[in-house]
Amino acid sequence: MTRTRLALVCLLTLGALTASVASAQACTDSWKNPVSGSWGTAADWSTGEVPFTTDEVCITVPGTYTVTLAPYFISHEHLPGAEQAGDKVKSLTLGGSSGAQTLDILGQASVSRSNEATNFTELELNGVATINETGTLILEATEGSYAGNHEKPGGSATIAKGSIVNNGHIDSEVKESVWPNELQSSLTNEAKGSVQVSSGTLNQELQFGTSTVNHGLVTVDPGAQWYLAQGSSFVNESDGTVAPEIASASSFGTFQMSGACCDGPGTFTAGGTLLPVLVGGFLPAVNQEFQSFSLTGGKFTGTFATVGNDFSGDYSNKEASPAFVGVIYAETPSGSGSAAGGGSTSGSGTGVKGPAPTPTPVAQVGSISGGHGNLTVTLSCPAGGAACSAATVQATVTEHLKGSKVTAISAKKKKSAAKTRQVVIATGGASLAAGASETLTFKLNGAGSALLAKYGKLTAKVTVSAGGKTLDTATVMVQKAKKPKQKK
Repeated sequence: MTRTRLALVCLLTLGALTASVASAQACTDSWKNPVSGSWGTAADWSTGEVPFTTDEVCITVPGTYTVTLAPYFISHEHLPGAEQAGDKVKSLTLGGSSGAQTLDILGQASVSRSNEATNFTELELNGVATINETGTLILEATEGSYAGNHEKPGGSATIAKGSIVNNGHIDSEVKESVWPNELQSSLTNEAKGSVQVSSGTLNQELQFGTSTVNHGLVTVDPGAQWYLAQGSSFVNESDGTVAPEIASASSFGTFQMSGACCDGPGTFTAGGTLLPVLVGGFLPAVNQEFQSFSLTGGKFTGTFATVGNDFSGDYSNKEASPAFVGVIYAETPSGSGSAAGGGSTSGSGTGVKGPAPTPTPVAQVGSISGGHGNLTVTLSCPAGGAACSAATVQATVTEHLKGSKVTAISAKKKKSAAKTRQVVIATGGASLAAGASETLTFKLNGAGSALLAKYGKLTAKVTVSAGGKTLDTATVMVQKAKKPKQKK
């Protein structure tokens, strides 16, 4: 099909069309069917062509499936006989009216038309990418395969230029540390949106001066990092939550602000809520400090309005060496408990002056159960006291790998497993007033929905945490949603 279809669209929209028809025609190339497939397969698109620079791309057909963008061979009038390390489009809409639609940008090695190794897969935007509530965007840097006889396998996953408005979920995964993922588009994470740096590094830099504005939830897993440099910025608004996960004294999620080069330093502007989350049963010592925000020439401005889960913020080391902003667990006043010395100490996290913290009540877990496409947690907060600290819920499954192939899915790692990968399939949380109780239902995210569609049922580990502690864990079964019975 030729691009003359664009002229036809323009002519039609000049007419007196209804809002629904006009909306539908905003998509100039759409994923046709609710089945997983490759972005580079022309037959899977409504035009019979792989999307191109002028296309407004829609992955919105209801259903649960994954579209994978990896290097692909293409031969048409625009790029004859070339291997494409990604694509360029005008705009993207991801997420439909039901189901779970996932776009996985799979970083791999490929060979360019000039016979040069390319170690990335990139989606370049000329306009806006809109991720709706059912949509999930995955940036996945892989070990990949070698590009011909070139030295390095694998590659980064990159989304570049334009801007992203996220009401769904974005996940950055790195399988090989040499290949960080690249966020080169400005990002607005809305109140319903979530962003998770699951592993490795998410780079927000490369001379584009991109900005991230967070109104929702941003989670950085243990050992993972969000890196800001070259004029890029991260602003946590009053309704935003940043949740670095802490698994040990040396394994915790971090932000790193670097500079100054070219377009200036990376900048983090604090506001809203900082909610460190303890995972894996780890319990820090009283006054133990974690350097959650590293400053290697970058800037950290402002303070968080709330720091939860029995942590407090330490802003006293921004000019120290090393320079950082930290979080201190169960901070006690100078000279009491296990604290030593007086005043703030550089890097130790002990002896910070201030009143002893008033213990914050934590919620009680009534039940944890699986369901059809979701899971349910019942919480209550004791009456007669203060409101309970925010409770977080995370459901995970473990993929057992043989090479890059998934051989099994379980709730936990087996002792004999040679290689495993933990996948978060649902997250959420709640803050309860004193005497309140609530039953929370969590839908699976894009990764979880894709696994459920593939395997039919999942055995998941659900962990409920609050106040810096694990309140309860349970292993539950999540099954496919029941199909409605047809009327006879």
